[in-house]
Amino acid sequence: MNVLLNINDKRFSLNGVEYFKNFTPLVIGGKLKIVNTYDAKIELTDLLSFDEFTVDGNTFLSVESLQSALLPVLFTRGDLSGGGTGGAEELNDLTDVTLGNITNGQALIYNSTSGKWENEDVSGDFALNLVDGETFNGVFDVSEQRTRKYNDLFAGNLGVLTLSSIKAVGSICTVRIGGAVNFDILDAWNLRGDDLSNDSNKLNTLILVYFSDSDIRIVNTVVDNTVVFDPETISPNYLRHLFSPDNVTVLDVGGQDEIQASNDLFLNTEYNLIKTSEAPILTLDSSGYSAKFDYSVGGGQSMKVDLTNSINTIFRSSFSGYLKVRMLDGVPAIEASYFLNLLNGTSSRFWLDVRSSGVVTLAYTSNSVSRFAQTSAAVFADGESSEYSILAFTLNSAGSMKIYKDAVELPLNGGLNGNLTGVNMTLFDNGTSDLFLGNYDNVNDKGVSMHLKDFAIQQGVYSQTDLNNLQNV
Repeated sequence: MNVLLNINDKRFSLNGVEYFKNFTPLVIGGKLKIVNTYDAKIELTDLLSFDEFTVDGNTFLSVESLQSALLPVLFTRGDLSGGGTGGAEELNDLTDVTLGNITNGQALIYNSTSGKWENEDVSGDFALNLVDGETFNGVFDVSEQRTRKYNDLFAGNLGVLTLSSIKAVGSICTVRIGGAVNFDILDAWNLRGDDLSNDSNKLNTLILVYFSDSDIRIVNTVVDNTVVFDPETISPNYLRHLFSPDNVTVLDVGGQDEIQASNDLFLNTEYNLIKTSEAPILTLDSSGYSAKFDYSVGGGQSMKVDLTNSINTIFRSSFSGYLKVRMLDGVPAIEASYFLNLLNGTSSRFWLDVRSSGVVTLAYTSNSVSRFAQTSAAVFADGESSEYSILAFTLNSAGSMKIYKDAVELPLNGGLNGNLTGVNMTLFDNGTSDLFLGNYDNVNDKGVSMHLKDFAIQQGVYSQTDLNNLQNV
């Protein structure tokens, strides 16, 4: 439980720790987190349910009522003017700040002799003016006495970092460079802090201060860059399931754990994912749990989402989805093996399959108008794969259908290019049809032989960042 108290008009506390009132309650997908008003990267809490907070001893019945109560507790627009009042008075309470007679235009300057931050007069546009540095290209622009904050750089080859030809004493530059980027720093720059990391899951956070050509100081801090995909940050309307003992019901059949059912969320209500005529097997290997669909043993193994018409809210506008799979047979013998399938006659349909040639097909029909996207080459190697892959897809109502493997867009067959022009997605209607997972339906042996860890379908179109984050599920 996160306990918030309103201390006074300038401060609040979270779980006993005091903060100035410059934070915001941010609502995403029916949950809430507390972030800094001026820099959302500074977070006091994770994204949590409304019932995990109390405010001045009060609990709340909705995220909306919680947000309303938090607004005056977390933020106030304080007075930072002179006279020792407002924000200046609060700063003077800090042990490493000494304020004298404050006048307009003064700045806080660190005095290394006293070890204090002190208010002083500054001339011109000093480094207190923050400037966006745009995309970093390997050159720190130190031509002005300002703090230049570059956009993050997560890929590429920078070589040896350099300075601009024009230099001004007191210039500061900051940038975050991904560990996968090939770059180096001159020995004369006096690098301090963490060693440069080449780990793709890490970021090198660099701060450079220019004093003279012989006194260039740079500090590096290595931080994590692993962002785990969360469908709620994209849309609250989603179907998702992760196969693990925590969220499946199994039945011991011949010494194997047949998956019978599970519960997950759609529109913040539970739905049932249930077995059909034959069930996949919950398995455990070195990479964790998965559902094993194996059609080499025959039968119609599949599961289905027992749907109501509420599923139409996903399929009636742009939507996306993914499966985390390890193929048991990447090039099946039968013409079409289905990962996902939803058929309401020929009027409304959606499916994702792999063909006997190894190509993957994505199909969508609304109001009897059909479109197809099919890869131009085999997606998986023949036989059993040793590693899991993320097979993702997007359907953009204003554009086209796309297929991705491990965050890389796959080329499509020219005749089946996924163009959605002329399709009215708002007329999609599943009727009484169910969404089948792992097969065509509950009787036909047209399923994919695979280990399946995780899958989701949701409203919205995945961005490249979303696709990259999917690699961490």
